[in-house]
Amino acid sequence: KMNASGELRPQVEARIQTLGIGDSVEFLDNIKHWDDLDEVYQSCDIMYLPAKFSNGNYTIGEAMCSGMAIVVSDKILGDSCAALKEKGCGFILPHAIDPFVEKICWIIEHPEYFDRITHVNRRLMYPRTMEATASMYNDFFSRI
Repeated sequence: KMNASGELRPQVEARIQTLGIGDSVEFLDNIKHWDDLDEVYQSCDIMYLPAKFSNGNYTIGEAMCSGMAIVVSDKILGDSCAALKEKGCGFILPHAIDPFVEKICWIIEHPEYFDRITHVNRRLMYPRTMEATASMYNDFFSRI
């Protein structure tokens, strides 16, 4: 699934055709409601964020919780990128097309990495889930 807008869409569509993976790629042309995002995240394998500037924290965190492999621009700021660097659970690349294409192709060609990183990212993000928050409050209130 891919965001439908962007200046590189024609090149992306051409590459998809060249690779013969059109049946595996869906452009997201019309997400109408925030409640739809859970379904989107659950159906994706790789999150890439080639932004020129973004704080990106929620997007990256949500993608990690969903078990995606993460590929982001070095222009992304915030705690999520710090975790990617510190834990080695994603890729932070220079803001250029070639490094992104190479890394995404590498992830696709190395399913063993994807299988490992899915579990790592979910485990790292568990403390930020509703389940972990509810458990924390339950423990807190049971002590007082």
